[in-house]
Amino acid sequence: MIMPAESALRVNVRLMQPLSGLVGGGDLSVEVPGDTLGDLINVLCRDHGPAVARELLDQEGGLDLAYAFSVDG
Repeated sequence: MIMPAESALRVNVRLMQPLSGLVGGGDLSVEVPGDTLGDLINVLCRDHGPAVARELLDQEGGLDLAYAFSVDG
């Protein structure tokens, strides 16, 4: 059986402070190799370094509940 190639999803992201300051701007277009919020968070942390990971993730590596996310909004 031939499996289809994994496709990436292009996502437009608007970030507020302090995240926008950490990534160099408030509006990003990100290619995400998946379709979940967790996939997007992983890409942001990978591409923009440990400061973004410290801001977005709690001590156990889960999403910090201080942030709100909106889809198509």
